[in-house]
Amino acid sequence: MDVTNCATRLRVNVKDAAPVKEDAYFKGIGTHGISKNGKAMQVIVGMSVPSVREKFENILANPSAYVLNLDDATDQQETKPTAEKAADTANLPVHEIKAAANGKAMPVSEVPDEVFASKALGDGVAVIVTDGKVYAPADGTISMIAETLHAYGISTPDGLELLVHIGINTVELNGEGFSPKVREGDQVKAGQLLCEIDMKLMKEKGYPTHTPILMTNGDECADVKLLPGENVKAGETTVITYKK
Repeated sequence: MDVTNCATRLRVNVKDAAPVKEDAYFKGIGTHGISKNGKAMQVIVGMSVPSVREKFENILANPSAYVLNLDDATDQQETKPTAEKAADTANLPVHEIKAAANGKAMPVSEVPDEVFASKALGDGVAVIVTDGKVYAPADGTISMIAETLHAYGISTPDGLELLVHIGINTVELNGEGFSPKVREGDQVKAGQLLCEIDMKLMKEKGYPTHTPILMTNGDECADVKLLPGENVKAGETTVITYKK
């Protein structure tokens, strides 16, 4: 068994897929579910995945020190409280999320990746990067940069958590072709350059450059509207509005 992670998923290759629990089990223990492809498993955790991987590796290194309960966790799923929605949202301020790149935008449900398309990590809009530059879609703080430099978390002043994930399966590049322009903890403005990518490399290796902008805690927002367009401009074209 070996384990790695990308910005949101714990990736585990197992010797035998038969004992691996089904999607409902993983949702029951607090994840967003699991995606299986033969013996390759992806547990959809979210942006806390680095700490989950660390704990998982500790278990693999010393399994006798841990007692694992693999029984029916589906009945133990925690009901997470959601923010109370005002009966009348008319007086709530409208917030805007801008395009993270220049190009064509689409609902995340149309992205060629089953996890993103299922909205397991949150709803949002993706932009196909064409010029090698990815920008901040909103004002906020850089809360996370993936070790492989392909994904960025942004916390907005109103408490929204955004994930900007550059390309599909680009974690496999191990950081090659990505040149970050920000660091964790930096304050950014909408339209500020986050990262430059090597478009020639992406094309040569066959990685789609669809870049989702996901609202990972969008259930705390009201009146979310997706506004994709054929020709969006980074930092200027509004692709999502919401009230909070």
